[in-house]
Amino acid sequence: MAEAKKKMVLVLCAGELDRALACMNIAVGGASLGMEVTVFCTFFGLNAIRRAGVAPAPRPEEEPKRVGLFGARALRRAFAWLNPGGGKYMNPSRFSFGGLGRKLMAYLMRDSRMANLDELLALAAGMGVKFIACTTSLEALGIPRDSLRPEVTEFAGVASFLAEALESDVPLFI
Repeated sequence: MAEAKKKMVLVLCAGELDRALACMNIAVGGASLGMEVTVFCTFFGLNAIRRAGVAPAPRPEEEPKRVGLFGARALRRAFAWLNPGGGKYMNPSRFSFGGLGRKLMAYLMRDSRMANLDELLALAAGMGVKFIACTTSLEALGIPRDSLRPEVTEFAGVASFLAEALESDVPLFI
C-alpha cells in the first residue's frame, strides 16, 4: 500500500521580499520532496502573488457601504498607490534604504544565479504548489482578484485555511 503524501501549509503574511523568497524556497523544497504544499497568502503577503503595479481601487458599485472620515474608497486608493504589488516592488525587511536595498538584493541574487520571486512562484506552481489568497484581506486592502497572478487558483477565508492546516504535517507561519 502506498504511503500518504506528507502535507505542508505555509502562511505568508509579510510583505517583505526576503520573507516571500524564503516562503517560496521552502514551498519549492517541499514540493521537490514530494510533499503536497499549500501557500496561504494574507495581508501584505498578498503582494507576493499580485501582478506588478498599482491595483485600481474598486468601482463605486463594488465598494462596501461604510461611512468614514475619508471614505473607504479614498483610503483604498491611497493604499493601492502606496503598496504596489509584485516582487519587483517588494523591499527587504532590513536595509531598504528607500528602495536601494531592493535593487542591491536583486543584483546580488542575479550574481549568485538565484531565482527571483517571479521565477520561484512559477516554478512552485509548476511543481503543484497550491496558492490560496485570503478573501478577507483582499476585501480589507481593496485588492481586486483579477490583479493576482495566474498561479493563484483559490480564494478562501481563515476557516478553509485552518481545515488544511489541521491535516498538515508541517505548518509554517512566515
